[in-house]
Formats: sequence, C-alpha cells, structure tokens
Amino acid sequence: HGVGPVSVRSQSPRLSGTAETAETAESRTTVKLPKVWRATDLMAGNPTRWLLRDQLPRGAVAVLAGVEGIGKSLWWVLVVAHLTTGLPSQLLGIPRREPADVLLVLTEDTWADVLPRLTTAGADLSHIDVLCEDADGSGSPVFPRDLVEVYQAAADRPRLQLVVIDAWLDTVHGSTQVRDPQQARQALHPWREVATRTDACCLLIAHANRQDTDSVRDLIGATAALRQKARVLLYAAAPPDTDGVLYVGPDKANGTGVADATEYRIQVQSVREATDDDPGTTARLAPVARTAGTMRHHVASWRQSAREAQRTPTAEDAARTWLLPYMERLGGEVPVETAKAVAKESGHNADRLAGIVKAVGGYAGPGDGPGSPWVYRLPRGIPQSPQSPQSHRDGESARQDWSTLPTNDVTDVTPPSRIVSETVGSWR
Repeated sequence: HGVGPVSVRSQSPRLSGTAETAETAESRTTVKLPKVWRATDLMAGNPTRWLLRDQLPRGAVAVLAGVEGIGKSLWWVLVVAHLTTGLPSQLLGIPRREPADVLLVLTEDTWADVLPRLTTAGADLSHIDVLCEDADGSGSPVFPRDLVEVYQAAADRPRLQLVVIDAWLDTVHGSTQVRDPQQARQALHPWREVATRTDACCLLIAHANRQDTDSVRDLIGATAALRQKARVLLYAAAPPDTDGVLYVGPDKANGTGVADATEYRIQVQSVREATDDDPGTTARLAPVARTAGTMRHHVASWRQSAREAQRTPTAEDAARTWLLPYMERLGGEVPVETAKAVAKESGHNADRLAGIVKAVGGYAGPGDGPGSPWVYRLPRGIPQSPQSPQSHRDGESARQDWSTLPTNDVTDVTPPSRIVSETVGSWR
C-alpha cells in the first residue's frame, strides 16, 4: 500500500508503549529509520489523488469539523455508501470506480444507530470493518496504542481507501493535553503515518465551538493542530433559520483551491416499527447543489446577518424599510419632490432618500425628458443585502443528484427550508 509493504509486527513496539522484550527488540530492528537523501535521488511522486474531488485526498489526513448534532456523521455515511458500492456522484466529486473498503472507528454513536444509516444510504456492509472491543460495536480503541489493528485491517483489506474516526478526540489517550500544540501534533502524527503507509484517507471527525465569530479558523474546536496537520479541513454547518439543510465544504485545502460548499438535504425515513420510546426512524443526506460560495463565505455571511438582526434599527434603517416598498408600489420611479413630501408626512428624514436609492444601485437625478422633474428610480429587481442569508443562492441553479445514490426511494422526508423548497420543488 502506498509507500511500501505494511509490516504489522514492526509497528507494534513503537505504538504500544509497553516494556521491550526480546521479541519486540528483534522486531524493532526491522523498522526503517530516516536518512539523508539527495534531492536528485528521491522519487518525484504522484499528484494528489482524490476519493472526493477537492475534499478527501488519498494517502493523507482530512478533518471534518462542525458543531455537535448537525449531521456530520450523515455526511461520511453518504461517502461510505458511494465508496463501498462504486456508484458515482457528480456533486460529491466521485467517479464510477470499483467498490472500496472502509474502516470505521465509532465512539459517539452506537453501532445500533450507525447500522440503519448505512443500510438506508445503500452502503455495502461487506466492504466495511469496524474497530471495537465487543461484537455489539462497543468498546472504543485508544490511539496510538491500537494503531496496530488499523495496520492489520489494511493488510487484510487490499482496497482499504477510507478510515473514519468519529470522534477523533474520544480516541486520544486521557493523559494527552490536546490544547498543548506539541502534544496535539504527537497525537495526530500517527494518522499521517497511517495514511502514507496505507494510501488511504484518514478522516478525523472533530467538534467546533459556538463562538460568536465569522472565522471558521476560530470555530475549530480542541486544537489548532487539527488545521495544521490536515491536508484538507472540511467544515459542516446548518444555515440559520432552516430545517433539514446542511452545508459541507473545505475551509483549507493544501495544494488546491478551496472549492464551493455543497448543500445537502436531511431526509428522515422509517426503518422499523415505531414504539412509545422509539420513533423507528433514521436519517440520511441527499446532495442538492453546489452553492455559490465557500464555507468561509457562508459562515461570515450568516454571522453578519445575525449581528445585523440584533442591532437596534437606526433612523436610516426605518427610512429604507419605508422607501423601497413605497417606490415598488409606484412602479420603481417617483418624483423627488413627491417622495420627500410623503417621507416627511411619514416621519422620515427626506435628506436620506437619495443615499438609500443609490445604495441599492438606483438613480437619483433629472428625468428622461427635457425639463422633466428629478426622480428616484430603482434598478430592475432590488438586489438582496450582502448580509442576507438567502443571497448565497443568487444565480445558482440546483441539480438533482439522487439518481446516483445507492438507496431506495425515500418515503418520509423532513420538511425542507424555504430555500430548498424553491430549488427542489420541481423534483416532486
């Protein structure tokens, strides 16, 4: 795999931290040690290969971060479904290929929760391994102590292409202080070694904090080392005031540009008979469209909109709220003197009107004909405010990607947001 053959035995002494025996001393001698190479003697290597174009690189570490409970696990379940069946998705950036193998390390959701998500998404369970202690999926491994099992899985599964650790922080030894950059790097470095040696993508799932900031960099939880060590850092977030919608996209991507985010719709489906304490449902994601902006752009826009909503309206805000609908009712053009007179009667400062019209791209000046009175004229279609949470979809046409999903038709769907219903209404 990748750089060279994986020797499970040679990994164990370095990873376990146990006292060295004669056997481990012997195996330690097989571990390759670094040496100085001439630049002309090194292999040039290959360009980055992708499991998901611009999102999940082969032979490297990727991080998916987001606040708790928004559907991050549904995203990687969707990816696993495509990888294990070989079915393509243009929106996800997955070409048609041979089915691949996946290794899961689950610490937050139980196997009883994850299994119906996988089957509903259409994943091929014969290509999936789960690293745990007991047959019911319980018992979380600790790394780097248990990395030998990851290497063993790679040796047993020649087509292992993705390792998912959800959540990464739960698998770090309790004595490790991940807020210490040096200790965090030590905890993350073994995954980079795993990715390099197995040629798989190691996807670490991490939580983000809930700071009032428009910087994705500041929202990444636990440690800044996650951003530094990852080849790609993906961020997942739900647009404010929407139901059943998730955005996922890269915030950092070494060696390539940061791609626009993808919008997903969360669907709820019945999988078993409901009881008093069990609704009998599970969730899955369906890709909707590439958005017209990166995650960095969307997060900044949403935060700015939230701050604007909390701001006390000014006199100019009140004048704008009155003026634009007033002009639209009159066809978008009003004589200046008329508008000023009505503004004064409505309790607004008439001197603000010209600035408001120009701020939305309108015109304030002489009318069209000779001797015509001065007018205020709105542009065709008043542009939405840059802070509007709806403006990210301006000019963006959605496309259906459900036909490539390895699953059956959905029978129970969570009501979408207003944005999504405008986009996908024609699909029904």
